[in-house]
Amino acid sequence: MQLPKVSIIIVNYNGKHHLDPCLESLSKINYDNMEIIIVDNNSTDDSVSFISTNFPDLILIKLNKNKGFAEPNNIASKVATGDLLLFLNNDTIVTPSFLSELVKSIQQNPNIGICQSLLLKPDESIDSSGDFIDTLGVVYNSKTHISEIREISSARGASMMIKKNIFEQLEGFDEKFYFSFEDVDLSWRCWIAGYKILVIPKSIVYHLGGQTYQKVKNNMAFHGF
Repeated sequence: MQLPKVSIIIVNYNGKHHLDPCLESLSKINYDNMEIIIVDNNSTDDSVSFISTNFPDLILIKLNKNKGFAEPNNIASKVATGDLLLFLNNDTIVTPSFLSELVKSIQQNPNIGICQSLLLKPDESIDSSGDFIDTLGVVYNSKTHISEIREISSARGASMMIKKNIFEQLEGFDEKFYFSFEDVDLSWRCWIAGYKILVIPKSIVYHLGGQTYQKVKNNMAFHGF
């Protein structure tokens, strides 16, 4: 039985220094039926030439301006030919079985819509084991050590898999979210539509994180509220 095709989508903006370790780690995973799509937000750091020279087999979409996170991912999803979409940050390093563990979990039940990897920092501490909602309705990031799959309220876009038909049903990311919280919004709409969202602890991804926070912290605060 052939495994479903996965379209891995990476949005890049001046992230050339992240791309080499990220893409190199993807070349070592134990999953073959996939494609990698990189959307470049009009980078000025030679990201495009670096990708074209060193990873010519990837699908590269070049935008004429920085369109944030939501819209570039939506653009790539229309090009994607996979049954599953995997949104991955450029400042990540994946482990060999991260993708196969996500695919195995998301296929187990038709009511599962989204799965998130367990995100670790380079020092092995927890970056995210999923989002939850407090009693006031505010989303917060869990950094609890987990060993079992658990249901969460929203998944982190740093490494987040969704069934393509559900992504299309939900009309993708809401492009009013220029950067940040578009993953929370999509996840909440997903579970309101009746699907479960899980974090998969055997799918491990190292996430450097926080690389653009200082530049857009006002936007993040706005979208958070």
